[in-house]
Amino acid sequence: MKITKHAQSCFLIESDKGSRILIDPGTYVFGGKETLTPADFPDIDILIITHEHSDHFDIPSVKKIVENQPGIQIFSTEALKDDISQEIGVVPNDLEDTEKVSGLGSGKDIALTGVPSEHGPLPSGDEPPKVCGVLIEEENGPSFYDPGDSIVLNSNDDIIAAPICGKVVLNIDQAKEQLTKLKPKVAIPIHYDNPIYPVDVKDFVRAMEGTGIEVKMLNDGESLEV
Repeated sequence: MKITKHAQSCFLIESDKGSRILIDPGTYVFGGKETLTPADFPDIDILIITHEHSDHFDIPSVKKIVENQPGIQIFSTEALKDDISQEIGVVPNDLEDTEKVSGLGSGKDIALTGVPSEHGPLPSGDEPPKVCGVLIEEENGPSFYDPGDSIVLNSNDDIIAAPICGKVVLNIDQAKEQLTKLKPKVAIPIHYDNPIYPVDVKDFVRAMEGTGIEVKMLNDGESLEV
């Protein structure tokens, strides 16, 4: 499995058999912090949108990705079903009801499971959106868990993406506490790019020292092969 991190909370997951899964391509990826375009994400088999916020779901860019790849499968929350159907033109699968759906991707080697998440309070005081994380399991390979924006981690897997900025998601101490209980092999910090909520990702790396969990701090576009 090859895991490539992009800005804020976006991942491209590639299996050994060639299946390609894109998670939460948001505005930070497309001209916000990175300057990628939808054409930089060809041959996507599965698109996962954990919730509605634009830093996870850049509607114009996602629409172009889907238009270029008519066979793509989309998984998202029930709350986003109408928006995706109307804006993107594809009826998404309900990620919240997805439980170990196997044989996905061009390699037919991917299993998906939706994992409940809990978005933290919004600074505006508005009601937080519904969020669903995802567990990706490669046949005869490792597992990868991405909670989306969440104040809880709800799956014990080989690799966990951990949001750390402390606003609407876990802070560094909370992430450390939960990861230490779950004991993944690898933790990848995410959701620290918003300059309004500054956090030094190196503080997370230091905080995790001595836990026995390997921390991989990936730059935008950098990959980890496991």
